[in-house]
Amino acid sequence: MPKYALLFIGNEEAAKDWKPEELQKVYAKAGEWFGTNQQVIRGGDELKPAPTAKTVRKKGYRPEGAVVVTDGPFIESKEQIGGFAIVEVADMNAAV
Repeated sequence: MPKYALLFIGNEEAAKDWKPEELQKVYAKAGEWFGTNQQVIRGGDELKPAPTAKTVRKKGYRPEGAVVVTDGPFIESKEQIGGFAIVEVADMNAAV
C-alpha cells in the first residue's frame, strides 16, 4: 500500500495570544484525529517552534545548484509546518 506524508500547517503568530484552554482544545482535536487514524499512521511528530528551525533548499534542479539555508520551516505564507504524519492507505483519496 502507498504511503503519504500529511503536513499540519499553523500560524504561530496568530496563536500566541490564545488562552490556555483554547490551545488545549486544539491539542485535544489533534489527539482525537491521531487516535481515530492510528491504524494507518506509520510515523510522524510535532515539530519545534518556527524560531528554532532552518530550511535547506537547493537552488534549481542541477547538481551544481547552490544550497540555501533560511530561518524557519516556512512555506510561501505566514503559516508554518507544525508537524507531520506518515499514513499508509489504499490511495490518495483515502489519504485526503
